[in-house]
Amino acid sequence: VKLSPSNTADVKIAWKLLKSLGKRVISKLRRIYGDKAYNDKKLRMKLKSQNVKLIVEPKKNATDKGTDSSEDRSLRLYRNSPNLWKSTYNYNQKTFVELVFGAIKSRPLPLSAKLSRNKKKQIIMKFFVYNFNMMLEMENL
Repeated sequence: VKLSPSNTADVKIAWKLLKSLGKRVISKLRRIYGDKAYNDKKLRMKLKSQNVKLIVEPKKNATDKGTDSSEDRSLRLYRNSPNLWKSTYNYNQKTFVELVFGAIKSRPLPLSAKLSRNKKKQIIMKFFVYNFNMMLEMENL
């Protein structure tokens, strides 16, 4: 978990998160999903060098350079058939993350801590409580 002010670019936090994961963890990943805020060429190239594919929905103003690169092929597919693009890249995986964040943000548990490290602990506990509740609900099914 990385906390940042709301005016901090998401991609800056992505770099910090990747650094904190370390090479050993990153080497076990195949794909990383993100929203359009993570569409960054340097981030994509860094992950590509570690055999990890960054799956981000293309921006509306993205330009097709006419090459046979995976980025241009992905952009052409997206423009021709967005649903096929989402299916091909299994983009629905991002939905699960968004659902968890949405559920955690909507819970009436305000952050009462003033220190950053304590806020981080509270957020981690929210994730723990969310996952614990999900596990209990699954047990009751």
